[in-house]
Amino acid sequence: MKTFAQIIGDYVLNLSYDHLPHDVVDKCKALFLDTLGVMVLGANTPWSKSVLAYFKEQGGAQEADVVYHGVKLPSSSTAFVNGTMAHSFDYDDDLAACHVATCVIPAALAIGQKLGVSGRKLITAIVAGYDVTVRLAETLDGHHLYAMGFHPTPVCGTFGAAVATAKLLDLSRDQVVHALGIAGSFPSGSMEWLSDGSMTKRFHGGKSASEGIIASLLAQKGFTGPSSIFEGKNGIFPMFQAQRPHDTLIHQLSERFDILKSYIKLYPCCTCNAPIIDAVTELRKAGDLNPGNIERIEIRLRKTCMALVGEPLERKQHPETILEAQMSAPYCSAVALLDGEVFPPQFSPERIKDAKVQELARKTQVVWDENLEMCGTPRPVPAEIIITMLDGRMLRKRVDYQKGTYRNPLTPNELKRKFFICVKGRLSEQNADLLLNMIENLEKIEDIQTLKSYDDTYHGI
Repeated sequence: MKTFAQIIGDYVLNLSYDHLPHDVVDKCKALFLDTLGVMVLGANTPWSKSVLAYFKEQGGAQEADVVYHGVKLPSSSTAFVNGTMAHSFDYDDDLAACHVATCVIPAALAIGQKLGVSGRKLITAIVAGYDVTVRLAETLDGHHLYAMGFHPTPVCGTFGAAVATAKLLDLSRDQVVHALGIAGSFPSGSMEWLSDGSMTKRFHGGKSASEGIIASLLAQKGFTGPSSIFEGKNGIFPMFQAQRPHDTLIHQLSERFDILKSYIKLYPCCTCNAPIIDAVTELRKAGDLNPGNIERIEIRLRKTCMALVGEPLERKQHPETILEAQMSAPYCSAVALLDGEVFPPQFSPERIKDAKVQELARKTQVVWDENLEMCGTPRPVPAEIIITMLDGRMLRKRVDYQKGTYRNPLTPNELKRKFFICVKGRLSEQNADLLLNMIENLEKIEDIQTLKSYDDTYHGI
């Protein structure tokens, strides 16, 4: 009887570009565009610059481009830096409580550049990486991982990155199994950054991308890992207390493509804040809502979201760092009420300290509502907001599927707008258009090493 790793190995070996439906290819290209955009946006954040400085000091073979910075590093180092930049502003995609792209795409891009693979092969590898990451997150239950104190992204993303790079490296079935077994010694990622808004969350995607590459390259060189890495006595399922039937990991492989359900963020903040922002902006558009006339704001959330963006309330009402603001329901609702939009400028240090924003945040209460504990896969993160005005009016709005989810997706124009917001002031309009056109035609590129767009201050992808 085959192990789960062996079943995944067969899937990786047999998946081909010709097997992918058109909507899967289109979604992969959309996510690739989105990820490159948020990499560029996050390229000069303090955490990205620290990570880049470290890996530049380490040096090594010039195998792949660090996005925006004009630096070539070994593939595993490049993936770490690019993955950190992709997750640098919490603007990357999300599914099953995982930021999948920040793990899978930097790993695939770095190895793809090293090997000079085609756009079709890159797309196929990314799709495979998504399938494994998401299914593992479903099996373990990302919300359960949160409750255990683990960040689901680095727990599950390492395996997706290993699968994507194994596909690009043309590993044999047995080598794929070994890569997964090796990857099983890497998963980790503490949620303790929630306590003070420090930087460790930012590199969790890059860490996974790099580790996935290392796992596959070691397997290529003959290093072995346990084939029972998932279901074994000391495997991933018992280690992280899998909450769903184990065969969730391999259910409908090659028939159901989970990349289709990954949603592209419209707002650069925690997923749990997105339906709140949608609700606020819809209420603003619907009628008279003067923030100065608000008496009280109540936000209702699921229990998992309470732990991420609602508690402890005192700290959520007074964020001090960018990450704390991104993880704060009171802050995000306040700035959305005042500005009518939530984009990167809303998370500048100056905006976070603004007296009017802080005043509204202090008027905000966040409570758990058991009626929002919806089931289903992938789980939604619904929210309801109730605004009480000084004149006694109560404005109420519930959002179950925020803009960007597969049930409420971004339009192509909205995706392009987000991309241009991310690269504005960093890439010239001409080169941003050129890069956009290249990605829209990714399946036609014979060697992704040609995927470049140059500015005076920008060399590389």
